[in-house]
Amino acid sequence: MSKGYNIIIGDHDWTELKDSPKLVEYRIGNQRLILRYCPDYSARMKYKREQQVEKAKERIEKNTITIGGRGGRYIKMDNKDAQIDKEAISRDEKFNGLHGVWTSLKFASKEEIYQRYSELWEIEESFRVMKTDLGTRPAFHWNPNPCSFLYLLCDLCIGSVSPLLLLSKK
Repeated sequence: MSKGYNIIIGDHDWTELKDSPKLVEYRIGNQRLILRYCPDYSARMKYKREQQVEKAKERIEKNTITIGGRGGRYIKMDNKDAQIDKEAISRDEKFNGLHGVWTSLKFASKEEIYQRYSELWEIEESFRVMKTDLGTRPAFHWNPNPCSFLYLLCDLCIGSVSPLLLLSKK
């Protein structure tokens, strides 16, 4: 096993969060790696891997693997023989429940960075609303005034449509 894996998988001083995930931070150069461990995510990853292994076994039994092609994530091809790749399974098991975020923010705590990352879905939802419900598309302007006006207009639209969408979902 390479040295990098030992650093990530080994013993840590995990920071416990209120909603049960745990955080640990590494500094590599001027970048920071914030790792989160979540038991629920670990169980979900284990379940998905078990499904993939079952599909791989079925493909091997039915002999539906093409020679020279990729057999699947957990299938090892040796000449004309296909078999379950137990090394790949054990390698993936070591990362169960881990999720990493790279950042260059220097002064935010690891808890703040994780919180900001977990709120990204709200920004993505706003862009989806702009593109689908409002039918907006990117506009290219070279002067600062039209850019500022367009930003203000989009912000006003989102501000007025978002509460209506929330009310309609209830």
